[in-house]
Amino acid sequence: LRDSLRWELQISGSGEQLRLQGGIAPFSGLLQEGKATPRYRLDGELQHINLARWMKNPELPSSLSGRFQLSGRGLTAEDAVLTFRGNLDPFRHQGYSLHAVRISGSYDRGDGRGSLAAGSSAGDVNLTARLQDLLHRQHFSGNLRLRHLDLGAFTGRDDSLHSDINLGLTFRGSGFDPAQLKAQAEVFISPSSAGDIPLDTLYAQIKVHRQSLQIDTLFAAAPYGTVALSGFSDPAATTDLRLGGTITDLSRLQQPLGADTLRAAGGSFSARVRGSSDSLHAAGEILLSNLVYNAVQIESIRGNLEGIFSADAHSGQFEVGL
Repeated sequence: LRDSLRWELQISGSGEQLRLQGGIAPFSGLLQEGKATPRYRLDGELQHINLARWMKNPELPSSLSGRFQLSGRGLTAEDAVLTFRGNLDPFRHQGYSLHAVRISGSYDRGDGRGSLAAGSSAGDVNLTARLQDLLHRQHFSGNLRLRHLDLGAFTGRDDSLHSDINLGLTFRGSGFDPAQLKAQAEVFISPSSAGDIPLDTLYAQIKVHRQSLQIDTLFAAAPYGTVALSGFSDPAATTDLRLGGTITDLSRLQQPLGADTLRAAGGSFSARVRGSSDSLHAAGEILLSNLVYNAVQIESIRGNLEGIFSADAHSGQFEVGL
C-alpha cells in the first residue's frame, strides 16, 4: 500500500522464539507535520523466553510464553489513542504454578484505564485502575483484590513468609507530585494469616493531603485481641495519634518469656503520641486482670509509660502497680 510501512521480525535460538509484526500508515505522518495522523499496530508472540538467562537473574522465570497486541493512532500525549492486550500462558516457577495472566489497557488523549488479572497456586490478584485528565489535574482511582495470597510461595525457601492473605483495597485521588497529592484509601482484610499468626479482620480508612497523613480509622481483630488506631501526622506541623485495644490471649508471649503458663482473664492498653517532629510526647497504659505466670497469680497489674523525644535528648519513665 502507498505511504505505509509494514514489518515482520522473527528471532529463534536455544528453544526460544520472538515474533513481531506490525505496520503504520500513513508513514508520512511520522515525518511531516500537517499530514494525516498515523495509525499503527504491533503484534507479538513469545515462546519459551528464558528471562532468568537474559536478565542474569535466577529468580526470574526460565520459560515464558504469551502474546500481546498494541494498536492506536497519534504520537503525542495530547492526541494519542491506544489499546493494549496481552496474556501469558500457564507456567511453573520455584514451586508455584501460574495459571493465567491477562493485561489490558487503553489511553485516550489524557484518560486511561488498565487491568491485571493473575491466577496461581500462590493466590489470585486482580487490579483495575483509571486515570483522568493525566495532562493536567491527574485524577486516579482503582481497586486491588488479593485472594489466598501466599508470599512464601514466591521464594520457595522461606517458610516464615507463608501466608494466606485476603485483601481488598480501593483508592482515589489526584496529583502525582507529593507536594500536591490528595488521596484516600480503604483497606479491608477478611480472615487471613501471616506465618502462624491469624488475623480475623482489618479495616482502615486513610487520607493523604500533600505530606499530611490522616488515619480516620484502623481496626484489627485477631484471636489474641483487638487494636484501633486513629489520628494524623504531618512532618511539617504536628502529630496526634491515638492507639487502643484489648488483650484476650497471651499465649504468643509464652515461649519468648520462657513461661510454662501465661494467661489473663482480660486486658486493655492505650497510648497517645503527639507533638511536633522535633519534640514528641508519648504516653501509654496497659492493664491486665487475673494474670497467671507459672505459679504466680496476680489479681491485676497496671503499667504506665511516658516519654519525651526530641532531636537533642530523650527522657522517659515506666511505672508498674499491682
